[in-house]
Amino acid sequence: EALQSLDGQVAALRDAAEQAVGERPLTFAVVGTRGLPLGEHGGDALSLFDESVRVPFLLAPHVLRGVKHRRVGLQVRLVDVPATLLALCRLDPMENSEGADLMGFAQGLRTRHYATLLALPRPDAEGGLLLGYRAARAGEDGNIKFLLDHTTGRSTLFDLVADPGEKTDIAESQGEAIAAIRARVIQESGPLLA
Repeated sequence: EALQSLDGQVAALRDAAEQAVGERPLTFAVVGTRGLPLGEHGGDALSLFDESVRVPFLLAPHVLRGVKHRRVGLQVRLVDVPATLLALCRLDPMENSEGADLMGFAQGLRTRHYATLLALPRPDAEGGLLLGYRAARAGEDGNIKFLLDHTTGRSTLFDLVADPGEKTDIAESQGEAIAAIRARVIQESGPLLA
């Protein structure tokens, strides 16, 4: 019921904005700050499980006005939102930003096959970090997810195709993969661990 109400409010806001600008170009973007964990993993709101890190994101750019909506299942980053909005406004990208313009994905012209590093400070351990690494093969939507509690050293690995709810840890059966991913995560997160 709450989601339906929110959906109705977003639609009303979009309709009012479209009416206000008339035929002028309008790009409409709504971005949440976190997902909606409902206790799937013990009720911890601060986690790197998908129900926490997949945030609501709606983008309705003027260049796609009149085109049937498209749901893009790929994981994108919040840093991609400003890069996309700047590109839509034909402005230069921000210096030193890793953000990517998402319009190619929305138009079905691009797919992404990259790894995403996630990091979250542990509130119960001073200086502790939870690190996550989501990787995908070409044309797939992130088929593995690795989590490392840097404070305890505990690693978990999930096959997101077979186990989208991240319930079955396969780390024990994937020792060689764990070692390789762990080294990559520690290398990429170097500044975070300093």
